[in-house]
Amino acid sequence: MFCSVKKLLQHNKTYFISYFLLFIVALVIQFSYSKTDISIFVNAHYSDFLDFVCQYGTYMGDGLFVLVASMFLSFNNKKLGVASVFAYTISSLIVQGLKHLVFDDRNRPSKFLDMTQMHVVPGVEIHHFNSFPSGHTAAAFAFFTMLALFYQKPGFQILCLLLAIFTAYTRIYLLQHFFQDTLVGSAIGVATSVLVYEWLIEKNKIAAITSKIR
Repeated sequence: MFCSVKKLLQHNKTYFISYFLLFIVALVIQFSYSKTDISIFVNAHYSDFLDFVCQYGTYMGDGLFVLVASMFLSFNNKKLGVASVFAYTISSLIVQGLKHLVFDDRNRPSKFLDMTQMHVVPGVEIHHFNSFPSGHTAAAFAFFTMLALFYQKPGFQILCLLLAIFTAYTRIYLLQHFFQDTLVGSAIGVATSVLVYEWLIEKNKIAAITSKIR
């Protein structure tokens, strides 16, 4: 299992090296500044354009988006569609379990920040509880990592990574999550997709599933 996962990582160096390097940079940021300072910094650099793209771009981490996108992908590549649904479902179960069973006392930025001094995007409902980890970020990274694993062109893989990162950024910009929430969410999404891809595709477990889908 370890050897096959290692081979998978080696075959997708562009994506995973980029992710790991950015993850290390993110860790440095995380341990250099407080979670509230990072949220305030991101939120302070707002604009009408960012309000618009973040408000709607954050839906790339929404479960409905992932499921609908997976359905459309399955028309062209049934294995990809099924694998992405599996990755999203498992990552969501992990996230929700952590949110409600392990870190149920982790409140969102609105409970720590003076919201009268923050930029709140009109029309966005601010949540207050179950902050850690970020479900939208985990879902986005699970989905886009799976896309990157299926279409192993370096340029496309970088695009997938950027879209996942942008989704994570929207969660901080919109004051829905702290930086650390998105950092852990991204790791859950990436790890889930790697393991699901290894089990479903490399071990060919998916053949029995897709044969039943007409």
